[in-house]
Amino acid sequence: MSAPLSYRELAKELADSRDDVLLTAAALQLTPENQIKWARFVRMVELAHVIGPSDGDTKLSTSRLRRILTHGPIADPSQTSAEDPSEETFVSCIQFFGGNYRVLSGGATGAHVGCQLVLEATRYMGELGHENFETTVFLEAQALLTLSEEACRRAGLARWAAPADTPRSALFVPEGKALDQLRAAVVFTPEECRELIGADLAAVIESMTLDSRVAPPDDDRESPVDDRLYGLPLGRTRDGNVVLALPGGVTMSIVHRTAVRALDKGIVGDFVDCLRRAQIDALHRAFTSMRWERVGTPDDLEAPTGFAERFYRFDVDKLAHVCSVVDTLDGYEAGSPFDFAPMTDVVEELRTRLPAVRAAFRVSPDRGSVLHLVALAPLGRSHALRFLGNEIDGESELVLANLGDFVVIAGEVDADPLGLWAFARAQRRLHERAHVVSFSVLDEYAIYKGHSDGFYLGDDQHPTMVSVQSDTGAPLRIESAQRRDVHAVVLPDSDRVGLVERWRASTEQPIYRPLSGKHNACHLVEGSAPVWIVPVETNGPERQHAEDLVETVAFWIWRCSDFLSDPLRSLSEHGVRPVIEVHAAVPDPTASSDLEPLSGWLEVESTASGRIVCRFGEGAGSRFSGPGNAAERIVARTIVAALYRLAGLIEPPADAWPEVLRFDSLVKMLHVLGPDADPMLTLALGAQPRLVRSSAVEMVLDDLGEQLSEGGIAVGAVDASSRTNVLNQAVAWAFGEMWSLLQAQHPAGLLEVLALETESIIYAEARAKLQVPSQAACFGAESAAVARSKTYITGMASTAIANRFIVEMVTASPPNGRERFSLENCDRLIALANQIVEFGFLSDAIQYGLSDVRMAFLPSGRLGLDRANAFQTALSSFGEIAKSSAMASAFSAYATHWRSNSSGGRDARGIDAAYEAEFGISATSLTTLIGDLVQQARDADHGVAARDLAELEAALAESTGLTDNAVAAGLGLLSLEPIAGFDPNRVPRDSYPWKFSRNRSMLRRPLLVHPTTSGREVVWGARATWRAGRYLLQQLVSARYPATSNQMRTFVSTLTQQAGEEFNASVANALRELGFDDVRERVKKIGKLRLLRTNGQDMGDVDVLVIDRSRRVLVVVEAKDFEFARTPQELGNEVEKLIGERGSASTHHLERVGFLRDQLPRVLKELGISDDPVGWDVQGMVVTSSDLLGTHYLRASGLARELRLISLEALRERRPSQLVTPLHRKNPAKAEKRQRRKRRKRR
Repeated sequence: MSAPLSYRELAKELADSRDDVLLTAAALQLTPENQIKWARFVRMVELAHVIGPSDGDTKLSTSRLRRILTHGPIADPSQTSAEDPSEETFVSCIQFFGGNYRVLSGGATGAHVGCQLVLEATRYMGELGHENFETTVFLEAQALLTLSEEACRRAGLARWAAPADTPRSALFVPEGKALDQLRAAVVFTPEECRELIGADLAAVIESMTLDSRVAPPDDDRESPVDDRLYGLPLGRTRDGNVVLALPGGVTMSIVHRTAVRALDKGIVGDFVDCLRRAQIDALHRAFTSMRWERVGTPDDLEAPTGFAERFYRFDVDKLAHVCSVVDTLDGYEAGSPFDFAPMTDVVEELRTRLPAVRAAFRVSPDRGSVLHLVALAPLGRSHALRFLGNEIDGESELVLANLGDFVVIAGEVDADPLGLWAFARAQRRLHERAHVVSFSVLDEYAIYKGHSDGFYLGDDQHPTMVSVQSDTGAPLRIESAQRRDVHAVVLPDSDRVGLVERWRASTEQPIYRPLSGKHNACHLVEGSAPVWIVPVETNGPERQHAEDLVETVAFWIWRCSDFLSDPLRSLSEHGVRPVIEVHAAVPDPTASSDLEPLSGWLEVESTASGRIVCRFGEGAGSRFSGPGNAAERIVARTIVAALYRLAGLIEPPADAWPEVLRFDSLVKMLHVLGPDADPMLTLALGAQPRLVRSSAVEMVLDDLGEQLSEGGIAVGAVDASSRTNVLNQAVAWAFGEMWSLLQAQHPAGLLEVLALETESIIYAEARAKLQVPSQAACFGAESAAVARSKTYITGMASTAIANRFIVEMVTASPPNGRERFSLENCDRLIALANQIVEFGFLSDAIQYGLSDVRMAFLPSGRLGLDRANAFQTALSSFGEIAKSSAMASAFSAYATHWRSNSSGGRDARGIDAAYEAEFGISATSLTTLIGDLVQQARDADHGVAARDLAELEAALAESTGLTDNAVAAGLGLLSLEPIAGFDPNRVPRDSYPWKFSRNRSMLRRPLLVHPTTSGREVVWGARATWRAGRYLLQQLVSARYPATSNQMRTFVSTLTQQAGEEFNASVANALRELGFDDVRERVKKIGKLRLLRTNGQDMGDVDVLVIDRSRRVLVVVEAKDFEFARTPQELGNEVEKLIGERGSASTHHLERVGFLRDQLPRVLKELGISDDPVGWDVQGMVVTSSDLLGTHYLRASGLARELRLISLEALRERRPSQLVTPLHRKNPAKAEKRQRRKRRKRR
């Protein structure tokens, strides 16, 4: 094998191909398939410069090109071994004058972030009086960024395009025309440069162009490429055209040239200060998106000298201390942008600053934790910030990351103020347990997110060392960039440029919102040309309505984007930037809902300046109310027509318009609810509740493991007889943790906060269920919007149970501590309650013989459960079906949100008498009382009221006209009061949160009573109170309420009987609708044949009998109107009702089926059927009112045997052939005979 050529030898060999080498090297940097091999192409650029100007025009063959790029000196072993996986998107974006500029990420991580900082800092330099510096830097940036944007456009590279290679990918060399197109993308004639840049910047371009011969690079160089190229990123061909020789180095070139210029001008101090300011401003945008609130510097602290800092509050007792650290440019040299940056002085100042900040913050006793964030600007040079560990204490955390990582993490925490704090706590725990080798905080964050917001890496013993691969965070960074699609655009009504982010409602559509500033409520739709939709009312009572209308108009413009492509393209060609201006009046709820005349609620006109003005009158809200979308379609059609007129085009005929504009559907953005609509949604607006946080659950599970270990549980399998004992220990520990944490809270306002959280949960759950059908219609059933709503609804159920239990604990044992109720305390309480429910539920399942789950205390310190058993299988399958059923219910119930609920025609006198006997207040009076309570809460702030109990009783007696006794009885029925002598170690069973139908459940008792210095106060929310009345009635109707009076027992028994008869009729009708023509109900006898046992006792009637003459089958149907089981105890009862040995559905049902089989000849004769009984069969089926957990358990455990179980909903979806199997198909001999015939035919 011949030795590889040197640069000098290869340059001599390729002397006649210099231009082709330069163009090809630049062109191949535009291929996402080669991002990891970027340095090879830069080395080819070096080679072109070593060759120097040449008159030769020989082109390289593909085979020759491949050999050059896979052998030395371009691809020597030292180079190829350093080709690490990419950590960035292939294409990034820079915000600059004129809009958005695409740039390639190249080989310097975070270079585009550093470039943006440099440009922002340069703007600040102009404010300090360095105008000449600003002008020069901006002219150079304008030239380079314009050429980069055009090269990306020519190459068809989209914003945030991902790399398409791995370290094992082969070199990709495009063939023929494809490679020629890439070469053409990086070369520009002088005329093209002038046209693109908009000015004659020949001198600027010349200053950045290397067109002379250079010496070959040193063989022992430290950098894989010649870093001097960043100073001169352009080249020139022999005919004078400009070549963007370093497309992947544009951003780093701007950074390097600007830093060198600041040094040359002697203004490096000001420039570094401006860099710190630019970074702190970028961090501010990121952290305020997490709902952090900026606060002032703690008292008695002087400003630091080596870095910039800001402070934010992200919880009632927590402070974020944000430090902006940048390269001080000490020792910075031209041509060496990647050397090591000394940061010793900065580190020393940080070491003393962090404790000083905490001391100044904690002067007040209600302040505690501090999160120190040190952000590093990615400006090229590497640096080391070494902390000793004593800079923080047990109540503080420290995170060091570059600016880009902080921005990505802030975008991923989904506006959760505690998101970054939770990560910092988990990260610290990981580092305390193991030596962690990691090159990026984002790499660790990606592991954290991939393990349910924690670092539980497996069931084995905790590792002592963790090595994190350098590109672990790359998929998260790329996905985040593509999902958010942050880029710069020209803002409406100005030539200013601002950043926009993809609309959070759905991440698949090109709808964007500005990140900050006065334009935040605007929406941008990017189609064949951009369209801005802007609200006129940005303050006052019209603001929210205006923003909702802007969002709606933006959605419909996007849905009509294909139909609008011609007018928008025409407007763009004529230099018109269309803006849709939305004026909104405060809605009048009494206005007519008639859509005509249109002038009564909507006016749309276009102006010569390219503006379409939409005025929504006071009556618009009434038109949008209801489940239909006619009003929205009218608005969309009117605006689309205005855009056609504005472009001077004729509207297409009516039948050519999109179907979504012509027909009524669930495609609906505005859910305007009127006085007769669902009270859950109309009582008041609801805040965003905090769902169960997986990060808090991870912490609780770790703490529980430590507690169990200290309690003496050894690593290994837990004996079957000890499983419930271990689970009960876990529940007891969590109970104790909850009680201790709650007792430490200050009582002032605590119940109001918890009641408001309950109101938010009720509202959010109802809102999500309302929106899912329209979201699916608007964005698609598989869209991110629908997926988020499904996840939200699922998480809401467990959160609601946990929240109610917290409230019940606070009322049972009112706290009297000093801590302010923080978000972190809230998250931990919810996580603890969540685990109590899970472990308590499983313990009951074992106790009732339903689960044989295996359990072990794992080497990792966690309690492990083997969920591969019948009970868990049933829960899983039932859960999936329940989700689907919930979605189906949401669709079927969509229109009902706009209809008031009636009493269902029940006997009011009977209900009143039963209530009076059971509760001491009639149902009518209780309804009146609840209505008055709801109105009082609705009139209070945020829908939560608080009043002295005695005052409330007197006020209610006066406002409702009820007697004092009736009011007292009603309030007593609805109130949760303290438990005398509450012992957290002996929690009463009525307080177990995993049990339903409890007397002390907040579902039934929404009035929260607690002691005050002057008596007793009641706190209640509007939605929880309204729900309580319905819940109590549901408990009675389902026979789950333990009635004590004879009147109530009789009333419930009557309701149960009526419900059974109605369900029986529903099953029969469903079978008829499937096509069975002979369906009989309540069959006591067939002809003269009675269903009797051998001793003459009556077997009872057959609920439904199907005579299927075509298939020669009698189907005996047992209809069971069960309430689905919610707890292991209820599941045990359900199973007993289904398959128990005495009096169960299966015993009665199978007995009747057996009787009819035995009497089949007689049965057929009585039915007037003369067929041979041998050809007939009798089959059984049990139809349940809902898909029961018990059904899935029986199937999973194999206990169902021959019992055919099906829900009414599933029955309606079946075909007759799926329900009835003809006798000949059940004959094995006939089946084998058919198979033999098929085999003979195939042969």
